[in-house]
Amino acid sequence: MNILVGVDREYLRPLSVMLYSLAIHNPVSIKVYVMHFAIPVYDQKEFEMVARRMGVAEVQFLKVNRKFFDNIIYKTRYKMEANLRLLLLKELPAYIDRILWLDADIIVRGSVRELYSYCDYGQYAVVCKDMFPNWAKYDVVTQIGMRMDEKYFNSGVMLFYLNNMRKDFGEYDFLHWANSNPDKLTYPDQNTFNVCLKEKLRWVRPEIYNLQLSWFDDRKQFFRAIDKCKIMHFNLPEKPWEDTYNGVGDIQYWKYGIKVYGIKKCLHYFLIKYKNIIIRYMRTTIKR
Repeated sequence: MNILVGVDREYLRPLSVMLYSLAIHNPVSIKVYVMHFAIPVYDQKEFEMVARRMGVAEVQFLKVNRKFFDNIIYKTRYKMEANLRLLLLKELPAYIDRILWLDADIIVRGSVRELYSYCDYGQYAVVCKDMFPNWAKYDVVTQIGMRMDEKYFNSGVMLFYLNNMRKDFGEYDFLHWANSNPDKLTYPDQNTFNVCLKEKLRWVRPEIYNLQLSWFDDRKQFFRAIDKCKIMHFNLPEKPWEDTYNGVGDIQYWKYGIKVYGIKKCLHYFLIKYKNIIIRYMRTTIKR
């Protein structure tokens, strides 16, 4: 199973959690390609050792020249590393046919074998519909010239069919589109792929393979959905490994996070969280 990610040094530990969750539910040989700008060699070696302990067979780091992305300017909370896959056709070895991109802020809760082995019907990618509400979708799709009745996907989980893409795209085509459309880059890599790949896509259910937690404002709704999903995506500004996290799914995350961060960090997280909950409850009670 080929896995593609794009991270900086700061995201290596969350990436380890994601890979651990993937490996324990998918007992196959996993090779991970890590696109990056400047992760030090020492950190690469350390990560490789950790990844092997997590069940990953092989890790290959692919350093990308930052100058390729100098013209991409956007105002979002996402790191520039998310855009590295715009050069996947240039950086990945030519012998790779398919590869699964997973964001580092993901945990895998079950087998993804069925997704990874999805038949090749000539598609560029297998994707999941973005779960945002219509008011949010309108702002994004109109920006890139799509209609509301067209599907728009979240790029956190994408199974790429590289041979099919190589037939129709050059190594720099995706980056060229992003550089040529500076007014359409609310989500640079995501918008680029939605435009460039939309003619040849296959769709799978997001509630199974890309449960996006940013749109859950009802915790009961979340708990009804959690049992079905195989991939949970913490696509929120705050992340579950941060003390300030106040979203859903943190218990699910720390089932795997404890292996990487250790029990001390896990206990610290939940002590801080429940301390804050108790303080807020006491303040509300006193006001009443």
